[in-house]
Amino acid sequence: MASKAEASFSRKVAAEFVGTAALVVCGPGTAAATGVIARSTGVPFSMAQLGVIALAFMMVIVAMIYTIGHISGCHINPAVTVALAVAKKARWAELPGYLAAQFAGAILGAFAIWSILERPGLDAGLGVLSYAPGHTRAAFCAELIGTFLLVLVVFGTTTDGRATPGWYGLAIPAIVFAVITVVGPVTGAALNPARYIGPMIARAALGANRGLLWNQVPVYFIATLAAGLIAAAAYAALGKSAGSGQARAVIQRARTAKKLINDPDEILVDALTGMAAAHRSLRIDLERRYITRASGPVPGKVSLVSGGGSGHEPLHGGYVGYGMLDAACPGEVFTSPVPDRILAATRAVNAGAGVLYIVKNYTGDVLNFQMAARLAAVGGMRVETVLVNDDVAVDNTWTAGRRGTGATVLVEKIAGAAAERGADLAAVASLAREVNDRSRSFGVALTPCTVPAAGQPGFELGEDEIELGVGIHGEPGRSRGTLVPARELAEVALAAIHADAPLSGDVFVMVNGLGGTPLIELHVVFAAVADWMARHGVRIARSLVGNYVTSLDMAGCSITVCRLTPRLTELWDDPVDTPALRWGRPADVRQVSASQPARGPRDGAGRG
Repeated sequence: MASKAEASFSRKVAAEFVGTAALVVCGPGTAAATGVIARSTGVPFSMAQLGVIALAFMMVIVAMIYTIGHISGCHINPAVTVALAVAKKARWAELPGYLAAQFAGAILGAFAIWSILERPGLDAGLGVLSYAPGHTRAAFCAELIGTFLLVLVVFGTTTDGRATPGWYGLAIPAIVFAVITVVGPVTGAALNPARYIGPMIARAALGANRGLLWNQVPVYFIATLAAGLIAAAAYAALGKSAGSGQARAVIQRARTAKKLINDPDEILVDALTGMAAAHRSLRIDLERRYITRASGPVPGKVSLVSGGGSGHEPLHGGYVGYGMLDAACPGEVFTSPVPDRILAATRAVNAGAGVLYIVKNYTGDVLNFQMAARLAAVGGMRVETVLVNDDVAVDNTWTAGRRGTGATVLVEKIAGAAAERGADLAAVASLAREVNDRSRSFGVALTPCTVPAAGQPGFELGEDEIELGVGIHGEPGRSRGTLVPARELAEVALAAIHADAPLSGDVFVMVNGLGGTPLIELHVVFAAVADWMARHGVRIARSLVGNYVTSLDMAGCSITVCRLTPRLTELWDDPVDTPALRWGRPADVRQVSASQPARGPRDGAGRG
């Protein structure tokens, strides 16, 4: 019997085969169809037809990225696969299988074009490319430059943790469209050895050898493969200064990380299975990847839904339960959940009083929750969205505005308490926005985190180097510095917070571990925070110390401060019963759960 790893690799190879076949059917297939129409109507080929062909390539690449990207990485191009392997972003052991699948898929795709268009499609060229004899230098340069730009965008959007999450699915197809419109008139814009050779082999096999310029094969192959290697080297040089690669959708891990996992590709499903077994207070839909309360929706109550990429546990699934969320939608590690899963969770918890989306300000999360909200509205559900953007470290640098971090816990807790009291949707949303507006956060990283699928740290820090203002996905902060005592780090963080939103009166403080910091160190930081507050005449009325919004195994912490009002304090103190936060609810009504309970809202202790 094949091992799980072998089965996983088989799925990747199959996905590459299908994806490359689809690329050829829809890309060169459109070119062949355009030729058929031109032959029958006598309309000369023009920029309009080239634009249609470029659009077809663009759309099929978008479709394949989101169809097979989570399975194989959606390389569907030998130039991309070879470049990733050379750059150690893909496994050398998988290279032969990927290349074989891509070339075989391209050949099958070309035969599929013939099966659709029959003889007219064959007479129209079947999508075969060539350049004008005597223009070899121009053709080589065209393919070299075009493929270089494509692979550069692939590296920039999928291998670098600093890239804005979620946009690779638009950026890569967009550069393909742009390059085809420029390179197409010269060479047809192969940009892909498999896409180039597949139609040629199929056309030869179908007996249409006439006009096939086999002597041009080396130009297309050498130019595209060389361009991929040059692009890999160029991006390594460009991206070296502030963090190495953090894998996203189209990149596969280079080596297995030292983690307590079974298979990096199955980590989310395995973790959700474990949550279901550990917490009988939760109901988990493994197929659609969302978490709800086992007790079901409460008629007439506003329902709270949140979510985002996994790797920040206990956020968000650990906050599903009485007094907080009704549902959480976890995506793959550091990857936003897709709209249809958010919509499924919304339907599952909608109790007739409306649904509030609590969304951290990251591009992928914002776009996908927006889409889900529109779909929910079409289905007759009322949805309000609150954006959490409390991070003072950066603004409009690496994300579209300030990032959402520690304040998410406060927003979910206080808005959840208001919903339990029976507040309507508008009131709950207004309260959530107030909490966000009154909250600020600042993070510090001592070490990078390691995404399981990448198998290597998401960025690099020297032995005594720290990242000031780090994001919860490892995004760069304000600056890098040398490690200093905890009291000085607390001073830096609180100075940034105080400068942005002057602190006075009663405040809530959360010293949050980023996943790899011992609780004893977090209390050292809290002591420094308490000293700063006392010196500045600010009273810590409520507090939490522990791991509440993590970044996998990153060592470091974040400090979140919320300027309290009597109303917010009262709602914070309201009962809560979730796997990660629990206080104030009588034992006879408490949800059954195997988790270790947090202490009460006033004592500053929480789960470490």
